[in-house]
Amino acid sequence: MRDPEAAPGRGRWSLALRLTILHGISSFLLVLAASLVLFAGLKAGLEQEDDRLLEDMAGVVAQFLDDTPPDFAAIRTEIEREVLARPNERLYARVMDGDLRTVIETPGLSELLDPGVFPVPAGEGCSFVNVRARDGTPYRLGSSFAASGDGVRRILHIAHDLTDDERLIAAYRRGLQALLIPALLVCMAVGYLVARRGLRPLAAISEAAGRVGPEHLDRRIRSAGLPAEISDLARTLDAMLDRLEGSFGRLTRLSGDVAHELRTPVNRMRGEAEVALSRERTPEEYRAVLASSLEECVRLSDLIDRLLFLARAEDPRTRVEARTVEIPGELAALREYYAAVADEAGIRLEVEAPSGWTAVFDPALVKMALANLASNALAATPPGGVVTVSARPEGGGVRFDVVDTGRGIPAADLPLVFDRFHRVDGSRSHSKGGAGLGLAIVKGIAGLHGGRVEIESAEGRGTRVSLILPAPMTTP
Repeated sequence: MRDPEAAPGRGRWSLALRLTILHGISSFLLVLAASLVLFAGLKAGLEQEDDRLLEDMAGVVAQFLDDTPPDFAAIRTEIEREVLARPNERLYARVMDGDLRTVIETPGLSELLDPGVFPVPAGEGCSFVNVRARDGTPYRLGSSFAASGDGVRRILHIAHDLTDDERLIAAYRRGLQALLIPALLVCMAVGYLVARRGLRPLAAISEAAGRVGPEHLDRRIRSAGLPAEISDLARTLDAMLDRLEGSFGRLTRLSGDVAHELRTPVNRMRGEAEVALSRERTPEEYRAVLASSLEECVRLSDLIDRLLFLARAEDPRTRVEARTVEIPGELAALREYYAAVADEAGIRLEVEAPSGWTAVFDPALVKMALANLASNALAATPPGGVVTVSARPEGGGVRFDVVDTGRGIPAADLPLVFDRFHRVDGSRSHSKGGAGLGLAIVKGIAGLHGGRVEIESAEGRGTRVSLILPAPMTTP
């Protein structure tokens, strides 16, 4: 049963929507972080300003105590005058002796803040704390030590009303709250525009790819002007289309070639059967027709087997059955197999291989490849010629060379000799029973081993076909 989640467009977010959400959320988080940093900076700045104010007021009171004889009435007057000189600050001051008894205090401080809520002074500086008075008013409190003119060390309490600070912070907070929701919407809108603009090249690639079809495999995606990442994608798709066009062309040619190869023997069998049935025949004549039909059936069976082998060779899941093989013995067996054919054609067949050398490969497949090469070489060599099959190490592997002194291959045909059903001389190949698959099979066998095939030829001077396999040769 098909997985409903695999259905296209169901339960999946588009790339544009994902980019919009990611861009919007990331941008909003940046705005939020910046706002929080500014908010924290505002609070820290106000607090530092309050601390400087408290320290300044504590310094003024300490100076009064130090410069004035202990006339606390006069000191109280100076302190109250100093407080009244700063009406917008709403400051309060208190002077206490060593027994924590109040000596001087600005009016109203006792009703707002008890001495016990002030921090305990430490060292020479001020100690600070935030509290709320009995009526709920916020205050910043500071405590410090001060030496008076009579040599007694006293404690100073300074209080500052933070109502204005809280109002400023509250207004700033409300402004941030009013700004963040529109900022989120703006970030999402900008993210959507950025995503749409950024994905525009993908839409162009999708449109161009949609125009590619069986009738228009030659169309390509233009990578000029695209961003680097998208340009790489376009070039990759173009390379894929090149491969598909080549494969489609080869498949089309293969279909036509297979149809042609199958049509010839089938028409021949049909014609012979129709002639045989056109009138009464003798048993010998019927036997001749059946023998001819059997020969054509064998030819068809061999063609089908070769096509099936090529199909398996192109399957990446196909594995070779490699084992250690003695190379001189394999070449000797090949010479013995084709000796009668070579003698009948008046051709000298030679094999050359280092004595005792071995290599690791699939012997059945390599034997098939060498048999195809030897058969082609014998078919292309006139009487009195020489066909040589040799093996030697090369580049950490083994190289098989099949060299003939035949008629050679025209330069125009060399790039095509490994294509299926390609014949350099069609009439000769048909007369010999060939189907133009031998070199294609050799190439497939080389590919299964991770190797390659090379060919060199000159008309009138012969041909050299090399099968190179990455199978290290070893000495005895």
